[in-house]
Amino acid sequence: MADACLSPVLRHHVAHLTEALAGVRLLFMQSNGGLVAAHAFQGKDAILSGPAGGVVGGVRTALRAGFTHIVGFDMGGTSTDVWHFQGTDKDAYERVSETVVGGVRLRVPMLHIHTVAAGGGSLLHPDALRFRVGPESAGADPGPMSYHRGGPLTVTDANVLLGRLQPGFFPAVFGPNADAPLDKTAVEKAFGHLAARLGQTPEAVAEGFLAIAIDTMARAIRRISVERGHDITTAVLCCFGGAGGQHACRLADRLGIGTVFLHPLAGVLSAYGMGLAEMRTLRERSLEEPLAEGVLNPVVADLTTLTRADLIAQGVPAHTMTTRCRCHVKYAGSDSALEVPFGPVAAIGDAFTTAHRRRFGFVTDQPLMVERVCVEAIEKQELFGIEPASLTADEAKYSLTFRDADTLRARASQAEDGRGVLPVRGSLCASSSEDDTIIGTPSFDPPSPAFDPPSPASETVCVGRVTVPPPVATVAMAVEGIFTPTPVHARGCLPVGARLNGPALIAEAHATTVLEPGWQTVVNGQGALILTRIGPRSFSSSPGDGTVDPARLEIFNSLFMSVAEQMGAVLQNTAHSVNIKERLDYPCAVFDAAGNLVANAPHIPVHLGSMSDSVRAILRAHRQDMLPGDVYCSNAPYNGGGLTPGSMPPGSRTILEEGILIDDFRLVRAGRCDEEVLRALLRGGPWPARVPARNLANLKAQSAANETGVAELKCLVATYGLAVVRAFMGHIQANAAESVRRVIDRLHDGTFAVEMDDGAVIRVALRIDRTARRAVMDFTGTAPQSSGNTNAPRAITRAAVLYVFRTLVEDPIPLNEGCLAPVTIVIPPGSLLDPRPPGGGGRRQCGNQPGGG
Repeated sequence: MADACLSPVLRHHVAHLTEALAGVRLLFMQSNGGLVAAHAFQGKDAILSGPAGGVVGGVRTALRAGFTHIVGFDMGGTSTDVWHFQGTDKDAYERVSETVVGGVRLRVPMLHIHTVAAGGGSLLHPDALRFRVGPESAGADPGPMSYHRGGPLTVTDANVLLGRLQPGFFPAVFGPNADAPLDKTAVEKAFGHLAARLGQTPEAVAEGFLAIAIDTMARAIRRISVERGHDITTAVLCCFGGAGGQHACRLADRLGIGTVFLHPLAGVLSAYGMGLAEMRTLRERSLEEPLAEGVLNPVVADLTTLTRADLIAQGVPAHTMTTRCRCHVKYAGSDSALEVPFGPVAAIGDAFTTAHRRRFGFVTDQPLMVERVCVEAIEKQELFGIEPASLTADEAKYSLTFRDADTLRARASQAEDGRGVLPVRGSLCASSSEDDTIIGTPSFDPPSPAFDPPSPASETVCVGRVTVPPPVATVAMAVEGIFTPTPVHARGCLPVGARLNGPALIAEAHATTVLEPGWQTVVNGQGALILTRIGPRSFSSSPGDGTVDPARLEIFNSLFMSVAEQMGAVLQNTAHSVNIKERLDYPCAVFDAAGNLVANAPHIPVHLGSMSDSVRAILRAHRQDMLPGDVYCSNAPYNGGGLTPGSMPPGSRTILEEGILIDDFRLVRAGRCDEEVLRALLRGGPWPARVPARNLANLKAQSAANETGVAELKCLVATYGLAVVRAFMGHIQANAAESVRRVIDRLHDGTFAVEMDDGAVIRVALRIDRTARRAVMDFTGTAPQSSGNTNAPRAITRAAVLYVFRTLVEDPIPLNEGCLAPVTIVIPPGSLLDPRPPGGGGRRQCGNQPGGG
C-alpha cells in the first residue's frame, strides 16, 4: 500500500530530474544503505533514505578513525535518528525487514534506525506541573523564536539563551528578508516571562528543558542497544547533524559513554554519506525450512544470480561486484530469528548459538529453522585508503589520513613547530603544504567578546610540538548554572594533534560543538574531533532535595520509566516462553516502598493495575523477614492480585482447574534459588505444568529482570540520593492524580449496563464530586459470580478502571497508582467482578484485556 502511494509520485519527480540532467548518471539513496539507478528507484525504498546516508557516513568515517563499536546520533531540526554498529566489516549494517514508520507497517529491508521527535526545533511545553519537549516541531517556517519569524520557544532557543549557540557566529539569514542575525533578545524576553510565571530563573528553565531533551534521546539509544543485548559503555558516540555537537557531551554522560567522534563534515554527514555509499541491491526469500545445506545452497545460488543481474541492469560491470549472504535462523516454534552469515550448516549453527546466547542469555536443544535468506550484491568501490599520520606516539592512536579514488588527497594540516597554523582572530582558517589540497571553511567576523580573553588563552599555546591558536572570541556561556567566560575556537584553525579542555565552544561553518567541563578534545588526522571525558561526571541538574519542579518531574518520569523498560528488555531477551518473548504478555514495573505503582513498561495493560495488589500482599506477609535478594512468586487472584494461574480452558469451573496455584512462594532466599521445591510445586496437583523446566527458566528470567531493576535504581540513588528518589516517586503519583482530577472536572454523572452472552448483567454508575474533585465508579447491581470461568477477579476490574482513566488523560503521563488516587471503586463482593474462591476467571481475564475478545 505504501509503495503504491509513493512510487507514482516519486517516478514523476525522478523523470523530470532525469530529463533536466540529461547525460548525467543519476543515483538515489535507498533506506537499505545503498544507491540505486534512477529507473529502479521505488517509493518503498525511499522512506528512510536520508537517515540511511547518515548511517553510511557515520560508519565509514568512524571506522576510518579506528572505532569499531559505534552508536550513531544524528540530531537535526525536527527529530533525532539513532543507530548501532559493531565490527570491522563496513557492510555489516544492522537491518530490519519489518518496521513501522509514521504508523504504517512496512515489510522491506532497511537500516535499523530509531527516530524520536527531539530536535533543535522541538517545541518547549511549559506547564506548572510538568515540562515537555516535543513531539511537535516549529519546522523551518516559522522555525524557532530566534529565527525572527514569530516562532515558538524551542530547544534551539534554550541553547541560545544559555550561550551554547552564539548569534555572532551564525550568518545573518533570518527574519522575513533573510538578512537578520539570530534574535537573542526575543528569546531572553520569552524565557523571562516564563520564568517569572514559574518562580524560577530563565537559565534554570532553559536548563530544565535541555535536560528533558537529552533524556529523550538517551532513551532512544537504549532502545537500539540495551534491548538488543549491546553494552554501549565501551562504544564511541558518533555525533552529527546540525544540532548534534551542541548536545554530544551531555548525551554521552547520560549514557555512560566516554568518547565522542565528530567528523569535519558532521553538520552535513548524511549528504556526505550518500557520496560514500555504493550501489547495492538486496533480495530475500522466505523459507521456514529446517537448517540443511540441501535447502540453503540452491536458494543462495538463485538469489545471487538475481541480485547480480539487478546491478548489471543498472550499468554495474560484473567484475566490480561482490556479494554477501545472510541467513535468518531461529529455534523451531519460535519467532525470534537472528541474522548470521551464510556458510556450512555447522558454522551457521555455531554462529546462531553464539548470537542467541549473547542476545537472550540461553540456548536450547530445539532444532534450527531457516526463516529466510538474504543476498546482497554490492558494487565494489575503493574510495579510501588508510595511512598513518606523522604524529607523536601519544597522538598517533587518534590519527588517520585518507585519500580518494581519484588520487585527490585532502589531508588535515599537520602542525610542526607552528607551521601550517594561521592564528588570525576573526576567521576560520586552514593552510597546507604546497602539495596538499585545502578543504576550506568560510571566514566570518565573530561578535565582540563578552569578556576579555583571559591570559594565556589570548596567546598562541604550544601543546608538545603542536601549536594551538588562540580563541577567536571569549563569550558568556552558562556552565552549571553560572555564566562563565568561555573561549570560542575556530575549528578550521585547530591543527592535527591540538588539544582543548572544556568548557569551550568550537565553531565551524555547519555546526557548533559544545565542549563541556571535564571533557577534552583532540584533533585527529582526518580533522575530526575526538572528545574524551577526562574528569568525573557531574550531575548539576540533580535536585539537592526532593522539592518538585516541572523539569525535574519530567526527568524522573523518564528515569523511572527507563528502569521499567530495561527490565522488560532483559526479561524479553532471557525468557524461554514465546508468550513472553514475542507476545510481550508480561508486566515490568517499579513500585515504591508501600507497593504503589510508580512506572511501568508499556506492555499488556491488564497486568499493570493488578500488580500493586500482588506486591502489597507480599509486603504485608513478609515485610518483617524480607531480605535483600529475596524473590517471591504469586499468581493467586484472591490474595491481593494475580490474574489466572496459567491456562484458560473453556470448560473450567474453579480456579484450580486453570493451572497450578502459587500463593506467596519465596523462590530465592538470600540469593539461593529453591528450585526443587518449585519443581515439585509445578508437578503437583491434578493439572500439573506441562513443561516445568520452561516455567523455571521463565521465573529465572524474571529474577534477572528484577536484578536489572535493582541495579538501575541503585544507580539513581547513588546519583540523586535516596531521599530525592523516594520523594519523586511520590511527586510522580501526585502529578498523575492531578492529571486525572483535571479529567474528572470535565466528566458528568452517568450509568451504563451491558448484558453478557449468558444473560448476566454488568452495571456501572459514575458519580462526580466536583467539590472534592473525586469520582466514584460503582458496580453495584452487577450479577453474582458465575459458576463457570467468566468471572473477573477484583484486580482485573481495578486494572480496567485504571486503564480507562489513564486513556482520558491527554498528556503523556505514566500509568501509575496516582491515576486512581481521586477515584473510589465500589465492587459488590461475590459478583462477576469480585468472585469468591474458588470461582474460575480465565475467560473473563482474557476478555478484559484491551483488544481482547
